[in-house]
Amino acid sequence: MNKMKLYTIIGTGLFALTSIMLFACSEIEDGSNDMSSWPEVKDYVTTLEHPCMLHTETDFEFVKGKVQSGAQPWKNAFDHLTRGGNNLSQSAYKASPVKLLARLDQNNWAGKYPNDWNNYTKLMKDAAAAYQLALAKNVGEDLFIFDDGRALAMCEYVAKYNIGGAETGSSSASWKMTDFRYTDNDLPYTTYTNCSGSWDTISAQERREGKDSRGEVRPAWELVNRLAQDYGKSSIYAKMWVDKMRENASRGNSDGGTGDYGPNSGGYDQLGFGTLMFAKE
Repeated sequence: MNKMKLYTIIGTGLFALTSIMLFACSEIEDGSNDMSSWPEVKDYVTTLEHPCMLHTETDFEFVKGKVQSGAQPWKNAFDHLTRGGNNLSQSAYKASPVKLLARLDQNNWAGKYPNDWNNYTKLMKDAAAAYQLALAKNVGEDLFIFDDGRALAMCEYVAKYNIGGAETGSSSASWKMTDFRYTDNDLPYTTYTNCSGSWDTISAQERREGKDSRGEVRPAWELVNRLAQDYGKSSIYAKMWVDKMRENASRGNSDGGTGDYGPNSGGYDQLGFGTLMFAKE
């Protein structure tokens, strides 16, 4: 398979995955849209300067060498990716395209679209499979250290608030940190007000509603930690997540990926397999 065809496949998959998140909360009058009636874009720039993906050829060569030599943590992470029980990474995987893609409320739309009202899960799995089957590249814009590392600072804030001393759960449900290492008072916070009311503490509304999601585990921290290393920045709390998640033997002592974080859409928010692709000596 040539590179451009590979980029096209993966780009389509990632765009589809992103579309799910973008349109999940959209207010559409009848649950669908008429894209065919939209005006044609005539000034589209067709020159592609980079593939807009996650990994470079250098990344692939680095990881390939580590896996072939049996070096850890790459070998365990790769074995977990390609294990027989993970149908998303198998060549026999078959996509499930649909004519009408929807993520609608059952009470209002199941009657009108009995077979399609909640079929977005097919697309989220197809996008995850596209990534796992090809592990595409990304050169992208260098926003990680923009404005003196604002993005990294944000990631570190989230990591510190959510890191715990133990990880509980399962791949068939979800994983969650417990025994949190830090309290609210250990993080700076400024009260603000939005349409839902006043938020005087972190996750104030979720706490009031009994839906606090603090400590949910997601396979994103290997990427954050690697980028910090590449730019010579400190990532104390992202590194804590990396070390803790590599203790999980059921994920091959790695962060794993889609398919390891439950069957629902939240488990497909990140593509994962960061231990395999971003771990650095």
